[in-house]
This record gives sequence, structure tokens and C-alpha cells, in this order.
Amino acid sequence: MAPGVLSQIGEAYARAGRVLRLPFHGGFETMRAPIEDLPLVARRAGRDRDDTRRLLSLDRAGLVVLASFGGHQVSLPLLAIGRQRRFSVLVTDHEVPDAPEPGSSASVRWFRRGDLTALGIRYEDLVAASDVVVAKLGYGIVSECIANGAALLYTSRGRFPEQEVFVAELPRVLRCRFIAQDDLRDGRWLEGVEAVVAQPEPPTRMRADGAEKAAQAMLDVLDELSP
Repeated sequence: MAPGVLSQIGEAYARAGRVLRLPFHGGFETMRAPIEDLPLVARRAGRDRDDTRRLLSLDRAGLVVLASFGGHQVSLPLLAIGRQRRFSVLVTDHEVPDAPEPGSSASVRWFRRGDLTALGIRYEDLVAASDVVVAKLGYGIVSECIANGAALLYTSRGRFPEQEVFVAELPRVLRCRFIAQDDLRDGRWLEGVEAVVAQPEPPTRMRADGAEKAAQAMLDVLDELSP
């Protein structure tokens, strides 16, 4: 991005009358208004973990891993992953459009989003029902893992401004571990999955009611503007 454009963006930010700041932030140097730090804005499961596993015929005590890549249709070696047979892998048609071949592996569970909706299961329910989420770093999946108690096995997403912030701050609030892209693409997930599950709970527990706080702040501004 051209320096002149960045300067214009900074000047626009400086005109804000009120600033609501989420966790894992950066780049607020140009803000002049008072800054209010919010808790996480995150989707929280509406179903109990065991209830979701029951509806999906998953072992209550088994190790469950959710593959979550934001619908970018990453080429996942599901057969190689399934052969490890130490955990079940959940994947939706949002990630892998076509179902694996019948009988290819009982460890790979592929779901159509429409079928999940029919069961009353939302994506955050899948996160809460999983022990580990394998994903690229991003605020959405990070916040859902924190809010729903899933560990995160993350890989690099290349040139991504938030990467350094997440890598530095996540260990205090989330069980997490890095997996190299070669290991991700070749299906070598087992070591990372078992290691991140074995981590102790993080020292800090984050609140996840940021949406409610932000909504109230906006209502307060409207009240102040009302005649």
C-alpha cells in the first residue's frame, strides 16, 4: 500500500470520536479519541459438547480434530490423516467440496453444511465439540477457539500483519502450537495434535462478551446524539 494512502487512513482514524479496541490489536497510534478495550467478540457454542458429539455419532471420549481454513479449499491429505487412526477429523463441504470416497477412512468425518443446519448445529458448535482446531491464524477462528475451549494447531499464512501479534500473545490465553506447512499438507498432524492437547490450560482466561459491550457502547453514543 502506498505511503500516501496509509497517511490518509491514519488521518481518517484520527477523526473518530470514540474507539472500541478488540484484543490482539495494533496500529492505533493515530487515534486521538479515548480508547475503550473490549473483551473478545466471538461466536459461542449454543450446544453442549457431548450433545453435538452425540448428534454427529462421535465418540464422547475420543480425540476430535476440526480442519478449518475459512473456505479457501486447502488441499488436505484426508486419506493420509485418516490412516493415523488416533483421532477423528471433522471437515465440511466449505473446506472440501466433495466427500471422500466411501469407506476410505472411518476417522474422516465429512459433513454438508446444510445437513449440520438441519441438525441445529452451527460452526461454533463444531469448534466446541473438538479438542483441537487445525487452521491458519485469523481473529475469527482464534476467538472461537478461546471462547469454546478448543486448542489450536496453526500454520503460517504468509504475509499477514497480525501473525506476529498472535504468535506473541496467544500462549497466555490459548493452548496452541505451530505446524509447518509441509507437515500440514503431508498429513503429519499426529505429533502436533498430541502435543497441543497435552499442554496445560493457559494462565489467563479471556472474557468473550465483547459483542454485548460493543453494542451497548454504540447505544450510548446514539443516546448522546439524541436531541
